[in-house]
Amino acid sequence: MSQLNTIFNILSKEEISLWRKRELPKEGILFKQGDECSEVGLVDEGQLVISSYSYGGKEIVYSLIGPGSMFGNNLLYADDKRYKGNVVAKKKTTLYLIHKNNLMKLLASNPRFLEFFLSTASNKVKDLNARVRLLSFQVLEERLMFLLHENNGSLPYQSITSLASELGAERETLSRLVSRLVREGTIKKEKHRLIAL
Repeated sequence: MSQLNTIFNILSKEEISLWRKRELPKEGILFKQGDECSEVGLVDEGQLVISSYSYGGKEIVYSLIGPGSMFGNNLLYADDKRYKGNVVAKKKTTLYLIHKNNLMKLLASNPRFLEFFLSTASNKVKDLNARVRLLSFQVLEERLMFLLHENNGSLPYQSITSLASELGAERETLSRLVSRLVREGTIKKEKHRLIAL
């Protein structure tokens, strides 16, 4: 059972009707940088990316949002509710959105959903704190080894590009580092996984 089904199982039919379904094609834009957030979303299938571009044209990825993940909840009640990047489908994506007014009704009337919502917000803060800690390491090798340690010596990744983005590094720089660490016998590289030796 998907996380979205688990969430919808704690909602009544009337509460589910407060959500509106959206389907986006690959590269479809849900929100543009600067749009004001007035809804919270849940991804059912596919993946969204929130990103912007530097003056040099380099993509800066703020967040990847996959199935079962909530987004917009950190902006909805912020002083500045504007998206800092474009929200775009990386592949065909199905999601559900709920307007702030309906969300408030749902939070007030459904303690189980309130608990889920607060848990999601708490986990996001925890993840952001971990990211700040990761990026506090000045040297890329230290960041990579810290991330390996945090994942019990076995680090899954979708691609070197996505891992480089997570580590705040260029793809080429990370690729050279991984090759060197493999040659030195510090790590082993398997398909979509790095393993500390």
